[in-house]
Amino acid sequence: MPDDNPKQQNAKEYSDTLVAIARQLAAESRSQRGALDDINIDSDMAKDLGFDSLARVELFSRINKSFGVDLDEKIFAQAESLRDLLPAVSQARVKAAPAVKPRAKAGPAEARAIAVPESAQTLVDVLHWYTQRHPERGLIQLYDDEEAGENVTYQQLLIRAQSAAAGLQSLGIGSQQPVAIMLPTGTGYFYSFFGILLAGCIPVPLYPPARPAQLEDHIRRHASILNNCKPAILITVSEAKTVARLLKSQVESIRHIITVEELQGGGHALQTCANQPDDIAFIQYTSGSTGIPKGVVLTHRNLLANIRAMGRTVNAN
Repeated sequence: MPDDNPKQQNAKEYSDTLVAIARQLAAESRSQRGALDDINIDSDMAKDLGFDSLARVELFSRINKSFGVDLDEKIFAQAESLRDLLPAVSQARVKAAPAVKPRAKAGPAEARAIAVPESAQTLVDVLHWYTQRHPERGLIQLYDDEEAGENVTYQQLLIRAQSAAAGLQSLGIGSQQPVAIMLPTGTGYFYSFFGILLAGCIPVPLYPPARPAQLEDHIRRHASILNNCKPAILITVSEAKTVARLLKSQVESIRHIITVEELQGGGHALQTCANQPDDIAFIQYTSGSTGIPKGVVLTHRNLLANIRAMGRTVNAN
């Protein structure tokens, strides 16, 4: 029917674009099992393309950017082939993008009235500054299937992070010692990240597996990262603890594998640590798509310089 032609044409264009993106990523990561020309819309992302969860994250980013959409991460986690992504891409493309009214730039008088923690030297200083002045102000808004979920205030983040920090200290963690985080996006991730900083240690974020079935293989792939940063503690979800224990035979530095809830539930007292501007704020590892993952060290001074530059540009406080 004539009315179907535009839909069919769009589907063909979307299909060709998805295949092109996958071929490019496969070429860069050299992960595919066969020739690049053999990659098609029905190629299995794990078996044919060899995409692990890190490659899926990169594929997710490239597809969103190429199509100008913002697809739910769950779609990518559940998709077996590129064809599984077609309906979501098509639906997202036909939706009209909501008009976003740009925020008016503050004038000189208004800009002077906006208080920001210019004197803060670390991320911990920033958290304390906002908690003292705006304890009930929302900091993190989580969404589930496009519905607004839990809202975390500055005060909630500090209290929960302090509990996690005390739990880490009770395990005998030393100052500026790396602590690995393998958690999905959620409140536990943020409580852990700032808890590690409050304990005077270094967060090392690791991507969680896209699907539970990939858990064991995913953890084994992270062995090279963990052997490089040598964390004493790995924070993860309860479902991963059993498999994560296998890492102890491959990563000698790991002494404890623990969940966020276990860290927060001990009721231990927190010993205050003095973070310094040039202390490491976290270590971010590359995806390893073209080789062994490499760690990028970022200090509190590095991060605050970037945050302040972005804040001035968009007039955020």
